[in-house]
Amino acid sequence: MMESHLVEFDNMEWIEVGEGIRFKCFEKSGKKIRLIDLKDTYSDTDWCTNGHSSYIVDGKFTVKFENHTENFNTGDTVFIAPGTRHIAMVDKGFSLKMISFEI
Repeated sequence: MMESHLVEFDNMEWIEVGEGIRFKCFEKSGKKIRLIDLKDTYSDTDWCTNGHSSYIVDGKFTVKFENHTENFNTGDTVFIAPGTRHIAMVDKGFSLKMISFEI
């Protein structure tokens, strides 16, 4: 049988991990691809230093860095290097769906 390389998020269950955040995760060979859904009720108060490489499928959000703030919208690709301190926020009245690559 031929191995499939299709990631079928539609056939996966959502994993709720906190207020306003859930995801679906495909994992293979130690690599992960996540479909992440954030609502405006999501609130992160601690600085994150993980690296992120993501594509915004739908919505918008703001990322606060130590010395500036950036806004990201549908169609944007975001790369945050490991060690870069940041906090993600979803603006009131908005939501966000993004694909995050941990490869």
